[in-house]
Amino acid sequence: MKLTLNKSNAMYRLTLSYVRKVFGNDASFYYSVLPLMGVTYCFTKTDAVFVWTKGGYQIGRSKDYYPVFVKISEQDREIFDFYANKLGLRMNAGAGVFFRPEFVSTFKVERCENIPVDPLEATIAFMKKHFYNFQPALEMIQEMYGKDLNVHYKEAGVN
Repeated sequence: MKLTLNKSNAMYRLTLSYVRKVFGNDASFYYSVLPLMGVTYCFTKTDAVFVWTKGGYQIGRSKDYYPVFVKISEQDREIFDFYANKLGLRMNAGAGVFFRPEFVSTFKVERCENIPVDPLEATIAFMKKHFYNFQPALEMIQEMYGKDLNVHYKEAGVN
């Protein structure tokens, strides 16, 4: 069976317009569309922290400023750009929801709950580099994965 899209078809244009209007500033859409693009990717930086803490640590985001940090294979850049453009997904913007892509030739990918993400050790190194932003997350990682990171953030024994 063969499927051909007629880009001048009114229904096609209306559907794309609808997707752009309704989902253009929807963070969950940015996450859910990535696997459909057929590109090699993984979440990195702040998104990697979010994934490894299983949603337990979020920083530097709001409904008005929501970067999605993702690594994309350099060989898939053209495909990624094509779909992002077609769907009206923004890149490197200063407000709203947008991708902050990092295009690299090779990178290691691990999975946390079936989500492609930077390896845990690389994520820990990122958090240590930005320690004061991620100290609570480091403690969470320490507890969740039995890592000896010598991080103590919680106030214990306070009455």
